Amino acid sequence: MSHQARTERLAPFLAKLRAHTPALFVALGDSNTCNADFSAGAKQWPELLHTGLKERFGYQELTLFNAGICGDTVLEALARLDRDVLRFQPDLVIVCFGTNDRKLDVATFRLGLNELCQRIEAAGATVLLRTTLPIMELEPAPPHIWKNDGELRERLEVVREVAQARQLAFVDNYTIWCEREDKGRL
Repeated sequence: MSHQARTERLAPFLAKLRAHTPALFVALGDSNTCNADFSAGAKQWPELLHTGLKERFGYQELTLFNAGICGDTVLEALARLDRDVLRFQPDLVIVCFGTNDRKLDVATFRLGLNELCQRIEAAGATVLLRTTLPIMELEPAPPHIWKNDGELRERLEVVREVAQARQLAFVDNYTIWCEREDKGRL
């Protein structure tokens, strides 16, 4: 699977943007998604994507709900899915889990991620799965990506497998960042 796969699944959402029809997307994840205190007010990827899409399509009726919660696992996201995601009737839900899911065994993570995707699709929304960004170590200098976390990489492989098996839109941020670091382009 490439870094991006099944992007054709995004066609209905992008068609709404091109037609200047109101559209709504939800970012569902953990601290990699939420605009947490540790970001010191800096925008996270959902807000950057929202701004970029509005600029790209010259359209302002694009709504973002950021449903990221620090420390969440896929099971906690399932418990709050109706309240925090589905009630908004989103066109697109971008799902990003794996970091905190090291608390779960791999089979439980896989089942939870599959159920999450199934329920979102059953509600009529498109699902885009994305891998989390690598963990950055600021020390020792220079900053570098910590690649020794086998549990995280194991969970991210599950994300890749679920995306492929369900034929979902997919972006492999983890691999993209690691390749950029390896080429000195981080």
